[in-house]
Amino acid sequence: MSADFAHVAGRMLRRSLRLATPFFGSEIPVLTYHSIDHSGSLLSVAPATLRSHLERLRAEQWRSLSIAEYAARAGSAAPEPRTLLITFDDGYRNFGEHALPLLTEFGFKATVFVPVDYVGKRPLWLERDWALTGPLLDQVGMSTRDRRALEASSAALLRDPLMDWPELRSLIDAGFDIQSHSSAHYFLTKIPPAQVSEDLIRSRRILEDRLGQRVVALAYPYGASNTNIATAAREAGFDLGFVSDHGPRDARRMMLWRGGVSGRLTPPELISVLRSWPLYPRLRHFLRPNRSLS
Repeated sequence: MSADFAHVAGRMLRRSLRLATPFFGSEIPVLTYHSIDHSGSLLSVAPATLRSHLERLRAEQWRSLSIAEYAARAGSAAPEPRTLLITFDDGYRNFGEHALPLLTEFGFKATVFVPVDYVGKRPLWLERDWALTGPLLDQVGMSTRDRRALEASSAALLRDPLMDWPELRSLIDAGFDIQSHSSAHYFLTKIPPAQVSEDLIRSRRILEDRLGQRVVALAYPYGASNTNIATAAREAGFDLGFVSDHGPRDARRMMLWRGGVSGRLTPPELISVLRSWPLYPRLRHFLRPNRSLS
């Protein structure tokens, strides 16, 4: 299946799913952005695209939640309509340049998940983990063309550092949440259990010490987790854990789905994803070639 055909098929799926959603219950949808830039990377969304998403969300009267508000409502049998959690992974410096002004302009909250070992540094895990990323991309069904584009565009993301500690503290002062994306941004499913525990405990401790706020949520690097890692996260003091929509789920709120946002997602498609939640990620999860990520 070509990438273009897959994108069109996905578009049709998103537009039709909301008709069946009432039969599958309701959840608060969670969106994941990464870098906000003009590079065209598959991990990037252009500032103009982010503006169009936020304009449409405000026009449709959606309201974003803080991580504390989400934690209080997640798992509710009847969550408040048109509420969502907006998240950004990695803490790219362009968040302050592009995302922060737009989120403020449109009145939306957001949570930024940062890997503490890379605060103020370049995202060098993009180079370190490329050999491991290939099998993950096979599992999530990425086309060969998109994989080549991702590898080629990673150089654009490696040029600039992530936000430093003063910048992260300024986000908290502006009303945004900073939470954990682990310490070293490893594939947690590929390292020893003792190293997983050390990494997660350290990430939470450093964030709380440096930022002076409680850290309750963890976004697993690469969206990869399993039951053992979720247990380690709970034992490390986290109340919430987020996987990608190709990941497994559990009943303890330690493996919650998030939907990744690409620069190709149009505002109408974004609204279709939100309205069809959780059926949309549930079907994507079911259709993955390998859903365990173990």
